[in-house]
Amino acid sequence: MKTNVTVIPSDRIILVEGQSLRFDFSSPDTLHALQWHDGQGHMEFTDGTNQPLAVQDYQEKVQPFVTLWEEEKTRLDAEAGKQVAEAGTPVPQRVTPRQARLILFDTNLLDNVLSILDALPGREGERARLEWNSASEIDRVNPLFFLISAKLGLTEEDLDNLFIRTATL
Repeated sequence: MKTNVTVIPSDRIILVEGQSLRFDFSSPDTLHALQWHDGQGHMEFTDGTNQPLAVQDYQEKVQPFVTLWEEEKTRLDAEAGKQVAEAGTPVPQRVTPRQARLILFDTNLLDNVLSILDALPGREGERARLEWNSASEIDRVNPLFFLISAKLGLTEEDLDNLFIRTATL
């Protein structure tokens, strides 16, 4: 049983033990989010209702998403290994904030990213801006960057190319 699981179907994100993956997966049409932490959680639905989850619900409600995440992680790891073997250019999984800001500046995306961060409301926005301003490294699979890249309309390939270019700065 995993300790921390978050599922956000509309953003195509499953986060397991702090490691997020963004991919297409099936979920109930009305599921807005699933949160699981330390043996309990809840499912949030688009109609505003919540369904509490207890340990006995894990296998039926949470584990299927963990399995999807594990399968996708295995697929991505295999694909990354294949890309490295074929192209010889690995996609860095982390870059420095300096490198990230420079590549965003060079590609005329920095102002858009800052606008996206400024537009995020409430505590979510405050947390995102705090993370952006104080990060010691930029992690390729950070949910904040999935959110920003989606709002920018960037594909996975676009992100890979940006991270490859960023590592050279």
